[in-house]
Amino acid sequence: MSKIISVFVAIIAIAMITVLYTPIIPDFEVHRCPFCYGRDFCPNKQVSLRMSSFKDIINNLISVKNVYTTTNGLVLKKLGHTKDLNTMDFLICVFHRSHVMEPCEFQDVDLHRTNYTQALHYNMKTNHYNGFRVCGRNVDDSIDILIRRILKPDGGKDVMNVINLWVISIINGEPLFYKAFDAQHFSLPIYYGACGRLIAVEDCGQNLNEYEDYNWLSRARIARSIIGLALKFTSGDDDFRIYLTDVSPDNIVVNKTTLIAKFVDFGNILIVRKSNVSSVHHSDHYPNAVEHIYSEENVCQSSISDHNIYSICRFIISSSAPWPMMKGGLLHSIPIKISEENPQLEQLITNCVQPNEEMDSGDRFAAIFKLDNALKDILGMHPIDTSNLQLG
Repeated sequence: MSKIISVFVAIIAIAMITVLYTPIIPDFEVHRCPFCYGRDFCPNKQVSLRMSSFKDIINNLISVKNVYTTTNGLVLKKLGHTKDLNTMDFLICVFHRSHVMEPCEFQDVDLHRTNYTQALHYNMKTNHYNGFRVCGRNVDDSIDILIRRILKPDGGKDVMNVINLWVISIINGEPLFYKAFDAQHFSLPIYYGACGRLIAVEDCGQNLNEYEDYNWLSRARIARSIIGLALKFTSGDDDFRIYLTDVSPDNIVVNKTTLIAKFVDFGNILIVRKSNVSSVHHSDHYPNAVEHIYSEENVCQSSISDHNIYSICRFIISSSAPWPMMKGGLLHSIPIKISEENPQLEQLITNCVQPNEEMDSGDRFAAIFKLDNALKDILGMHPIDTSNLQLG
């Protein structure tokens, strides 16, 4: 029996060594074009998947979400599960053929008989296929503005480019978001482009839950950066408000050096045109919910919503954050000294989930500004010791 185990271990070891030292090149599926995501990032050199650790091997070889990390600082995304990609191909065939049971050969399609800009417009409005939706008052005008942003600089003259964007709108609108909004202003991952059925974005750091054991001041700095992003998505664009509908630690990464967080998944968002009509939407709080329960229609029809604030407070920062967030939320285990110096801190954290009528008049915007200012003051009084980030 021991010999069998030894042989098995040896086989596993050989397999691991082979994986570690043999470059694995992703399949970009360029042959699918023009019904792909584009060809503006087809690398002129080899792009290999990162296999430097057991975690890398598991993530890259058994990637349920079809998201891969590379050896040169890129994250490659197929934008959907395998079943989603198969559904996308079926929908492309249905769109172009009246007899859907016929074999679908993309090469046979007459690309000039279809108004793909109009089809892109329809998908962004109706959101039948994924979680990316433009909504609110004057939605058609809103989509026109976004499409003009997305199609710059050629203005939609390149038919192939418009087809690529239409295909993306079927599977996952994340690249549309990257093209429409400024990466530096919103602290987005750099979008490098697409090659076939993969997009390439910047690798921005480690998953938020990797910072569970970092000292409280480090986590406070991370929390402030997340608060800043939530407010910027809500109010930081001239024309639109951006509401995140899938806030979880899996979709937030942190730079290990700066402790600055970034959201890295924008496949599930609502984009709402700013309005002069005063209609503030307040998210309902469901204490026992493990997912964010919200009315999409109420968010879309408001002039402004506290949706982003509630999302990060309830599901990331506060002690009520459910799994898969770290136990106790991002600001767990407040040090005794800081708690004594700031006796209202725990209440401020709670208030951004469920505002206090006396302290905040039931307003989450007021609650989050108070919490952010409190964290700013604490970090000003207690500089972070960067040599001991992981010591509580």
